[in-house]
Amino acid sequence: MENKTIPIADPVREFQKIKNFNNLFIKEFHKGRYVGGENVVRLEEKLKHRLKAKYIVTTNSGTDALILSVAQLNLKKGDEILVPSFTFFATIEALMHFGLKPVFLDINKETFTVDENSFFENVSKKTKAFLPVHLFGRSSFNEKILDFCKVNGIKIIEDCAQSFGSKFKNKHLGTLGDLGAFSFFPSKTLGGIGDGGCISTNNYEKYVDLKKLANHGQKNLYEHEISGVNSRLDSLNAFVLNLKLDN
Repeated sequence: MENKTIPIADPVREFQKIKNFNNLFIKEFHKGRYVGGENVVRLEEKLKHRLKAKYIVTTNSGTDALILSVAQLNLKKGDEILVPSFTFFATIEALMHFGLKPVFLDINKETFTVDENSFFENVSKKTKAFLPVHLFGRSSFNEKILDFCKVNGIKIIEDCAQSFGSKFKNKHLGTLGDLGAFSFFPSKTLGGIGDGGCISTNNYEKYVDLKKLANHGQKNLYEHEISGVNSRLDSLNAFVLNLKLDN
């Protein structure tokens, strides 16, 4: 008997659910707009509506979504961030870019997310932020942790790379903390045709800064107010993500 493997994800198969996908994609391809543009604007609007977030900034990867989100906290080198010990390297990588100290938390064996006891055992006066990872679509929050962070001024960046569409207390993950970082890597819940991501926030000032940071620090074309990065989302990727959201 032949051994067969079941792939973790099958991105090509997903497109079979979209009527006339090949013709739609080729038509869009021939428009010649491959970075930013109306497809990205439309995607950001759709994501705002879907997640019920006030603001969305698309990025060229989930990793960039994490890095740019951490940049918004304005923390100092050596500040401590609580983070689960079970996660992908990018979660920690985003902290290392700024010289921040990850404090690793144990995992609940039933949920694979942060263990509540470990959270409270490791929180200290040096704790400036909490970076929960909502793994396998499961929320890393509970009421005690969320309330404690809000009361004590501990900033929250949600790693939602694997939890697009999941909720906690009837609110979408990514909208309960200060910022939510999402990934559109092809194997994710909402996967594109390459790297991609977005950041959700309900804070207007953070939204304005993120828009500039993700596009070379520009407020308007060739008006660079700060030093940013190139983290723009590809137009064809956004086009595909829009079709999948509609589907």
